[in-house]
Amino acid sequence: MKNFFTKRSLFSLLSAMLVLLSLTSCEVEPWNPYPPNQWTNNFYDSRLNGYWMLESINNVPVSRYDANYLFFNGSGRGVYYYYLNNHPYSETLAYWCQNSGMGVSRYQINIQYAGNGQASTMSYWFDGGYYLYMQWTNQSGRQTYIYRSYPRAPWY
Repeated sequence: MKNFFTKRSLFSLLSAMLVLLSLTSCEVEPWNPYPPNQWTNNFYDSRLNGYWMLESINNVPVSRYDANYLFFNGSGRGVYYYYLNNHPYSETLAYWCQNSGMGVSRYQINIQYAGNGQASTMSYWFDGGYYLYMQWTNQSGRQTYIYRSYPRAPWY
């Protein structure tokens, strides 16, 4: 009986090792986007650095759970904080600024979100250093988001 138990244990051990060896590990590449090819003369606007809280959309104040927050680190990376079903979430973002003649601003920003890989391009400008305006046009018309400077990360 002891001999059978030992062979059985050895067989189990070898089987487990084969299973472990047959599993392949997929290395996930770090998310490291670059500006789109057509974007030349990119820069990081130091006035964006820090945290920003969405205060209104098209001059209509947003509620607590409709608010989102942006963090720009000054080097092209940041974090997008938002609520989904009243639960806080965050995702990494990348951004690039560029001089622009479009819209109401001399500047535009391209923000790319890690979660879905989509990018958004919009005009932006500041009011008194405490307010950040972002504006673009979509199928619903002109959208203007007004962010207020925020002292810290909204959660964590």
